[in-house]
Amino acid sequence: MELECNGMAENIRMRFEDAGASPLPVSNIGLYDAAGGHKIDGLEIELRYNGNHIDVNGSAVNIGSYGSGPRLWEGIKCLLCHRQVLCR
Repeated sequence: MELECNGMAENIRMRFEDAGASPLPVSNIGLYDAAGGHKIDGLEIELRYNGNHIDVNGSAVNIGSYGSGPRLWEGIKCLLCHRQVLCR
C-alpha cells in the first residue's frame, strides 16, 4: 500500500480492521477461505509502518504531518505470517 499527499497534510491518522468473523488476539489480519469464509488457522497478515507493528482493530495510528508539496509517504508493509497450529 502506498499513500500519496498532494499538499500539506497535518496529523495523519490511520486505522485498520479485520472484517472477518474471528478477529485475531495478536492484532493482525486473519485469512479466510473463499468457499465458506472460514478462518485459515496459522496464516495471518501483519501490517507495519516504518518497521513498527500496526495494531488491527485497535486505536488509530498517528503517522505525523507531511510537507507543502507532492510527497509519497513510505508504504505500509504487509507481511504474511505463519504461526504453528497445534492439533490434538
